[in-house]
Amino acid sequence: MSLLLLLSLAQASETCADSFAESASYTLGSEALRLDRGVLTLGGLVLAKEVLELDVQGERAVFVMRNGPRRDLVVWDGALRTLVQSESPAQVRLSDDGEQVAYVNGVTSITAVYVVPFVGGEPRQLTNVDLVRNPGKAPVGFVESPSQGLVFDGADLVWEGSSTTHRVRWTGGDR
Repeated sequence: MSLLLLLSLAQASETCADSFAESASYTLGSEALRLDRGVLTLGGLVLAKEVLELDVQGERAVFVMRNGPRRDLVVWDGALRTLVQSESPAQVRLSDDGEQVAYVNGVTSITAVYVVPFVGGEPRQLTNVDLVRNPGKAPVGFVESPSQGLVFDGADLVWEGSSTTHRVRWTGGDR
């Protein structure tokens, strides 16, 4: 079972106020991983500063860190790699096997759910693709962003919206 430390970034991104985790400890492989007021350390070595959220699965970790005016989606499996550089990746989640990373991103006025391989590659947008304008209403095809964290459920990503549960296939080319 994945350990998820999720800060309320949905609210933070609306108000543009970033919050750092107060304190959390994990075991990553055989090392102690610690997040203390936004500073992420592994065995006493500082991996990153200004960490906004973190998810750990086995010997892999994914986190969002502030990097100047943007936020980076970063992974760790013995080496640090930036997967996504964007304005607002949030609600990061590792799949149960640690092979995929799901996140919410609001690069436009409409946020969307994305998935990207842990080893890197092009992020794939799963929601709010090919929207059709609908004056005075939400666009046709619009799927609201998670009000809670994303959950991998087999081939699907599941999340709670404000009024309904959403489920979208993340494997293959299906949306």
